[in-house]
Amino acid sequence: MESDPSATQQKSKGYLIAGILLLFSLPLANAIDDALWYILFGGFAYCVFQFFWHRRKPSQETFSPVEKSFESMYGPGKWDIFFEDVKEIFKKRTPGQAQNLNPRQGKLVIFIVLGFIGSIFMIIILSVFLSGEVDSVGQRIQYHQALAMEYYNNQKYDSSLKYYKLAILAEPQNIDHYRNAGNCFLNLNQYDSALNLYNKVLAVQPQYAEVQYSKAYIFFDRRNYKQAVDEGMSILTYKPDYADAMLLIGDCYYNQNQLDNALEWYNKAYATGYRSAQLSHFIAYINDVKGRTSESIKYYREALSMDSSKTEVYQRLGELLLNSNPQEALWFTNKAATMKK
Repeated sequence: MESDPSATQQKSKGYLIAGILLLFSLPLANAIDDALWYILFGGFAYCVFQFFWHRRKPSQETFSPVEKSFESMYGPGKWDIFFEDVKEIFKKRTPGQAQNLNPRQGKLVIFIVLGFIGSIFMIIILSVFLSGEVDSVGQRIQYHQALAMEYYNNQKYDSSLKYYKLAILAEPQNIDHYRNAGNCFLNLNQYDSALNLYNKVLAVQPQYAEVQYSKAYIFFDRRNYKQAVDEGMSILTYKPDYADAMLLIGDCYYNQNQLDNALEWYNKAYATGYRSAQLSHFIAYINDVKGRTSESIKYYREALSMDSSKTEVYQRLGELLLNSNPQEALWFTNKAATMKK
């Protein structure tokens, strides 16, 4: 009983079409993930094998219906037949002795030969691709990082996030990819997604000051000042000179109008060597409010030395210096008036 030749040809065409589709999908898979590439390549190899298998000429030997496939010849309960046939095929014979095999054993020989050839072929193909796997993965990660950084620096955070996600797929063990993706979410004001990624990083590396600071900033921006202060304090336990954490703690107290506590932390940040016009301005303002005129004048001057665009600082120095240095006070007052025009 033979199978329908037209049905066999139809199957052959189906495997050919499937193989072509899988072949064209390989470049896309290569851009996404190596594991996906190998899965699709395995499917492609299988379709190619099936195409040629169904294209073979029908055997002239007559088999019963149960002997049309390997599974039917050696299915469950027939393994004893299989081992007997294997013994017969590889049986040692004296020179000149003929090897008379029945049709079933002949078909088993074909399966063995094809399996051996297919295994050699797959070993060669995989060795070629695996030899360049490290380089290709590294190049792809560098490419994704370069694009992500370029978009991030241009404040195109959606596009940057896309490539940081691809970097995560290619190198999921690199926690910096998660941090960078979290920073994209942070700049997009998607705080929950950012916190999720920051927590993944901190679960692997608990003492990662920059990530914990970003987490603290989210709490600060949400006006959850207690938790922001707790995160900042936690950073300082293992990185005691981290000025950004001190400034954030000071900002938390400043926003709650706890000026003495705020000044304490601003002074601590200043003592680390950190300098900015904004920090000097805050220190000057709090000293001014507390009536410490000489200290406020000192830091107002320092703020102007770093940022000469602060009109309100010129105005305030004109007022503070009115009694001690009227001539200089007039200069500051006139400068403020000129800048307001």
